[in-house]
Amino acid sequence: MTKEQFIEELKGHLSSLPREELDSAVKYYEEYLEDSEDVEEAIKSLGSPKSVAGQILSDMGRTEEPTTENVPAVTGEVVNEKKKKKEKRQLTALETVLIIILCVITSPLWLGLALTLLGLFIALVAVVFALLISVAAVSIALVLAGCAGFVAGIAMIFGGTVGGGCTLVGGSLLCLAIGILLAIPGWAIIVKVIPALFRGIVNLFRKIFHIRKKGE
Repeated sequence: MTKEQFIEELKGHLSSLPREELDSAVKYYEEYLEDSEDVEEAIKSLGSPKSVAGQILSDMGRTEEPTTENVPAVTGEVVNEKKKKKEKRQLTALETVLIIILCVITSPLWLGLALTLLGLFIALVAVVFALLISVAAVSIALVLAGCAGFVAGIAMIFGGTVGGGCTLVGGSLLCLAIGILLAIPGWAIIVKVIPALFRGIVNLFRKIFHIRKKGE
């Protein structure tokens, strides 16, 4: 038996008392159980609610027996029902209407905010795409220029212009190195970031519009 069940049953046995006397008599046991480290042991030591009620009535000088008319038939259900009433309170029709009116009145504000956030999100996505495409384009251009310069430098060396050919070959190799250094992380980011970005956008729209995947 829990503390709440014990108190409810005790109140039921003392229901014949005036309200003030009942509250005063029960208050001591409520505080006693609240201060107890082990509530179950404390309840066992007190005895049944009916015997406690009989002792209270005897101390008050009353001769009547503890009543059983107002004792809850299933105390657990009574306590649970009280907890549910405290934890959950349904909205009244007036509150529902007021909430709807408030949403309509404030719709320009939150609609504008939503559109602003959407615009910022689209702009961010566009910037990311532009940056990735720029990195890819620069890396491709450097690699192509490096390959063309390398071929031209070799041709110049075999043509007798050794100094100019060596310079061109060196510059071409530098372009190739820079292009490859940009291409490796750039293409890795494109391969990983773009699919992840699309998945994130799709998941976001699914959550907003409550769209479920097949099989869910």
